[in-house]
Amino acid sequence: MFLKHFVLALFFLTSPTLSAQFNANWVTHPQLKGSEQAVVLFRTTFELEGMPDSFPIDISADAHFRLHVNGEWVSWGPQLGDIQHWRYDHHDLLPHLKPGENTIGIEVFNWGHYRLFGMESVRTALIVQGYGPSAFLTTQRGKKNYQCTLDTGIRGKQIRWRYDDRDIIGGLYANNPTDSLMASGHHWSWLEDGFPEGSWYYPEFVEWGHLRKNGGAFLWMLEPRTTPAQQRRPQAFKALRYSPAGVGLPKGWFLGRQSVELPANGSYRFLLDMGEVTLGFPTLRWSGGKGSIITYTWAENLFNPDKTKPQRDEVEGKIVKGYFDTVLPDGGQNRSYIPSWYRTLRYLEIRVEVKDEPLLLRAPTFERVTSSIPLTASWQSDDQDLDEIVDMSIRTVEICTQDYYLSDAYYETMQYIGDTKIQAPVWELYTGDQRHTRNALMDFHRGRNENGVLKSAYPNRYQFYHSTYSLVWVDMVYDYFQRSGDTTFVRQFLPGIAHTLSYFDGHFNRETGYLEGIPYWPFIDWYVGAEQMGMAPGANADRSTPVSLHYAQALGSAAALSDALNVDNSSAAYWRGQRERMIKTLRERCYNPERKLLAERPDQSYYDQHSSILGILLDVIPEEDQEQALEKLLREEGLGQATYYYRYYLFAALEKLDRADLFREVLQPWLILRDQGATTLVERFEDDRKPTRSEAHPWGASPALFTYRLLAGISPDKHQDGIHMSPAFGHLKQMKGYCPVQGPDAGVGFDLRLEDGGLRGSIRADRVPVRFSWGGHELVARPGGTLRIDLKRRE
Repeated sequence: MFLKHFVLALFFLTSPTLSAQFNANWVTHPQLKGSEQAVVLFRTTFELEGMPDSFPIDISADAHFRLHVNGEWVSWGPQLGDIQHWRYDHHDLLPHLKPGENTIGIEVFNWGHYRLFGMESVRTALIVQGYGPSAFLTTQRGKKNYQCTLDTGIRGKQIRWRYDDRDIIGGLYANNPTDSLMASGHHWSWLEDGFPEGSWYYPEFVEWGHLRKNGGAFLWMLEPRTTPAQQRRPQAFKALRYSPAGVGLPKGWFLGRQSVELPANGSYRFLLDMGEVTLGFPTLRWSGGKGSIITYTWAENLFNPDKTKPQRDEVEGKIVKGYFDTVLPDGGQNRSYIPSWYRTLRYLEIRVEVKDEPLLLRAPTFERVTSSIPLTASWQSDDQDLDEIVDMSIRTVEICTQDYYLSDAYYETMQYIGDTKIQAPVWELYTGDQRHTRNALMDFHRGRNENGVLKSAYPNRYQFYHSTYSLVWVDMVYDYFQRSGDTTFVRQFLPGIAHTLSYFDGHFNRETGYLEGIPYWPFIDWYVGAEQMGMAPGANADRSTPVSLHYAQALGSAAALSDALNVDNSSAAYWRGQRERMIKTLRERCYNPERKLLAERPDQSYYDQHSSILGILLDVIPEEDQEQALEKLLREEGLGQATYYYRYYLFAALEKLDRADLFREVLQPWLILRDQGATTLVERFEDDRKPTRSEAHPWGASPALFTYRLLAGISPDKHQDGIHMSPAFGHLKQMKGYCPVQGPDAGVGFDLRLEDGGLRGSIRADRVPVRFSWGGHELVARPGGTLRIDLKRRE
């Protein structure tokens, strides 16, 4: 029988103070001794004789929790962190409480050895800190305010990716396991009264809880979450693409409102289509069917029989390959189950093997999960193709921005430096919010090893190092400073930047101009047909122009940041000198003035777009040749092609040279992808040696960024005198939209069209002025005002 606590109204006369002493302990189920795979259910009930002003708690778990109040799923967490920076959530439970009896239930999950690569763990445990009227909810040693039990009906299913008979299509799988649900062992009514005695225990003490701000901890060092909590919203399947013959399906069955009876001793297959790739939590529902097997396979796309990708809308003759959940019904009625982690999908295949007892099956319902930060930007132009690419890009970035920036929604779900370089400014431009970017920059900073090289993805309990990504991180810090002007935040990174650059300095050959002997993976791009992953065909990392130029780029970023912060000018001078020497040497060795291109290696046997793109951005290619170089690298046949990721730098080269007229030409790979029926962005170009996997990879979202930066001419930088806007239009004649470029309430709205050799429309400013320039005119939209535009170009 559950212990009930009685909480008197006199405790609610004043609001609780959150400055009360933190005295919670970590607790666990007494049968658990480590971070083995387990699902633990914690529960407490209490009586409220009056309603308080608030009912605050802090909560965290190793490795993951779901919080329920009076049967309502309230939240989940914690935000991804590491042991030295273990996050906790703060909640006021008052909106979910009622006078009389209340029940709090907390599920704690640990997926054991096969959990998400970015999810660290010490030991499966829960910690709750209550304040004021909720203080009795605090988990403490010997305190019998909760009972707990193991849910042995839920087991994680390892995703087979290192085997010949794989569950997925090739490549790394770093996400969590899926679920195997044995309904006969699952605690279906654990949030309700009437559970038998004997299966519930009082939690066992694990360790004291310690806040990081207090300076130490034996295990987890707790700190508040740094990004807002996520939100769930219903999303309906769009269509049923396949159903078994002879089964009388109710109309609209795929919407999940009605059941279909599947007769005994039969096999059945259903294929549901969400219409777009999405991420969230499904609710699986069925009745009866004891002894049956239900398999739910979640797929971003279908495949041809040879494992290549078809047109995304095609289902006839295609196969489903992806991770799956398995349910073994126990014959109970009105069963519903929410898997323990997010599922990413466009298509859902349901296969049912019914045994002796018929099964009533409902289509799953689904809740899409996104950050609670709203996307307020908008974009519309007279180029429908471009608008669709922008929509695809934003859809991808939105589902890949959860409580951290995740690299892809299906296979890895880790926060990578290279991906974040592009995802962060897109997210900021569409929300006006920089909290995720600060979180990412700090996370990466914490992933630095003794050499000064950063882990490529962080948090990450494994050893992933792409040497070039450490250099990209330096650029990201400077980019963030340019967009934010946040001197206090970026100043703390200067010692780390110096540490990182000193490592590369030790591998720089001043005679050749190249980095040499770097022991980590020098990733550039997913070159098609390359033997080395991430490097050009035949490339040698010790003689690679783009690898070395990323070092030059980072040197420039570090020097500019030091100058802006007015610190350590001797280091800035050294970095600038190093950069200038590199540029001079590589121009002499690798620039071909006849071809107007920069070679990938000193013998000039191979040319790619990547080298010449960086050659333009860093002025290795002489300024007088850069226009020709840009057109050559776009149109000369045989050049190694920049894929979706690296075209960020190609768009930046267009921006540098004011070549908005080439925007649509650079956009071609995305247009092809759109014509293939994709609704989100893929990881790389198709390659027979390494077919692309991910259908939700945000590093391809640069078109959504440069529509504003290049076509609309909105500067992303923080200008003290307001927002700067100088539209170039490129191939466009009309553009309309809004961009919160300097904060959620500090953006610019625009409705512009080219007409009769002039420009007409309007500019609207939020709380900061917009300084607008076009055709030789300089105008200002005052805060809170609208500026009418009717201009003729000046000679």
